[in-house]
Amino acid sequence: MTDRHILTRRTVLGSAALGAAAAGLAACSPPEGTPGADSGSGASDAGGDGKSAKDTINLFMYQKPNGIFCPIAPSSGPDNQVMSLLFEPLLIADAEGKLVPRIAEKEPEVSEDATTFTFTIRKDLKWSDGQPLTARDLVYTYTRAADAKSNPGAGMYGALQGAAEYNGGTATEISGLTAPDDTTFVIATTGPNAGLLGQIATLLVMPEHATKDLAAETFASDPYWSAPTAASGPYQFGEFKTDQYVKLTKNPEYREPAKIDNVFLKMVTADVATSQLGTGELDVAAISANDAESVEALDTVTITDVPTNGFVRACWNQTQERFKDVKVRQAFLCAVDREGIVKSALAGKGKVRNSAFDPAQTPDGIDEYAFDPERAKKLLGEANWDGSQSVKLAWIAGGNPDRDAAATVIQSQLKDVGVTVELQQVEGSFFTPAYKDRTYDITIYGGGDYKSEPFSTYNILATDRWNPQGGNNGYYSNPEVDAALKAANEAPDADDRQKQYEAAAKLENADPSQMWLYTPDTVWAVAKNLQGFTGLSIDKGFIDAQKWTFTA
Repeated sequence: MTDRHILTRRTVLGSAALGAAAAGLAACSPPEGTPGADSGSGASDAGGDGKSAKDTINLFMYQKPNGIFCPIAPSSGPDNQVMSLLFEPLLIADAEGKLVPRIAEKEPEVSEDATTFTFTIRKDLKWSDGQPLTARDLVYTYTRAADAKSNPGAGMYGALQGAAEYNGGTATEISGLTAPDDTTFVIATTGPNAGLLGQIATLLVMPEHATKDLAAETFASDPYWSAPTAASGPYQFGEFKTDQYVKLTKNPEYREPAKIDNVFLKMVTADVATSQLGTGELDVAAISANDAESVEALDTVTITDVPTNGFVRACWNQTQERFKDVKVRQAFLCAVDREGIVKSALAGKGKVRNSAFDPAQTPDGIDEYAFDPERAKKLLGEANWDGSQSVKLAWIAGGNPDRDAAATVIQSQLKDVGVTVELQQVEGSFFTPAYKDRTYDITIYGGGDYKSEPFSTYNILATDRWNPQGGNNGYYSNPEVDAALKAANEAPDADDRQKQYEAAAKLENADPSQMWLYTPDTVWAVAKNLQGFTGLSIDKGFIDAQKWTFTA
């Protein structure tokens, strides 16, 4: 066999990497140090002293955050934006989807059977309050994440040696998490786990000294996380002003001090964000693809398209009998012109999705569910769909124009085949209780990364990952899909893994887990005088913020 067939440290990493009143702000002149203020420092450029020509950067936050900045709490894209500046993981997916070291000094050493993962931690790291960040913080973080009392999603960490005993009350520590010294962290699993790094090595590390006394049952919702006092990223928490902004300040203990002192993440609608790019009140914004041409015409802004690794979907509540019928789910897909949504709402900057799996793991010959109202009507008839029932479609409006357009199209085109849809505009706080209590019909949301590590699909498809145990928010269950995914993750041979993923994708395509809509590009608009900005998918947050700097 050649090297590409054997599961080694290189192939494990390679697999994981290939496959990681708002408007009012514009109407007034804010005091210096608040969003939109003229915060020029007077420096002529970002020259040899590393000083930025402006000491404040204003970023667009496309929705209101939940405001609980805890790495293991249910989070929205805006929460992730904030946390990506506050906390760091062992490894992070860069703009190309490759996992690169962050708190880790280098790539981990992986045993031949992919059951032991040894990380070397950077030396002399500190939290923003001056306390040392060591491998003990890693043991603590992963223990909290695997603790079913602290983390409803602890099932993702069930493969750790000793996790079952810990949660069962027969052990006080998780044997698969050890720190031989301050700069060495070791993870051991119960069996081969080729997808481990892409799944859990990107967990943001939490400060043991600041959070160890928080009660397990309320850990992820504790008020501490509304204003965390210890950060490991380039910025530390400053202030959260509801419905207006989140302010962060430079972390004085970060290993590479940020060049810009203050970050404001502003909560405005997409149309206001586009306007504020023109006035200079925003420096960075993810914009609608349909606005790209007009924004690009601005002398002060550049445009960059970034492909995303997740997708936008309409998620059925499959605890409802009507959505358990595969013919109903297939009918919904055929009834909606998803290609039309991509062309009109995304200006072609995206692709229709026909599986939860990345195209690299999706085989040829699957059902493309082309726009076909007659097929949809036939399927609904065979399923004895009750046309007197209405369906509520919930989503957060205003921050993502493509999702607003998708909701309207879905409502209109499902009506044409006999399905009545009521549009329900909600806040971010709607989702956690709605999923927990199963009180929704369909929700629209986006995100995820199913390219960097294909096994990440397990979290949204597997029967044992039903919310809140994981991200299976639709309560989908297909034992054959579960089995194929587990077989792929345990296979030491790369070709075997690919075959199993393709088998799972084919099964899930025939038995749709959710109404896959499209994979959008993120279109970033960035001030021309901002240097060092690298755009990621909008829901992933930011990377290398310490390198950002303004030129004069």
